[in-house]
Amino acid sequence: YETKQRTFTLDEVASGTYIVNVQTDETSFSNKIVVH
Repeated sequence: YETKQRTFTLDEVASGTYIVNVQTDETSFSNKIVVH
């Protein structure tokens, strides 16, 4: 049995703009979210 490591971070880089970083054993990706 193996537990999967998942890291999730949410950074506000500007007013209303966020960078979401997700990191798991298999993959890692980041999304830019703009909130109007």
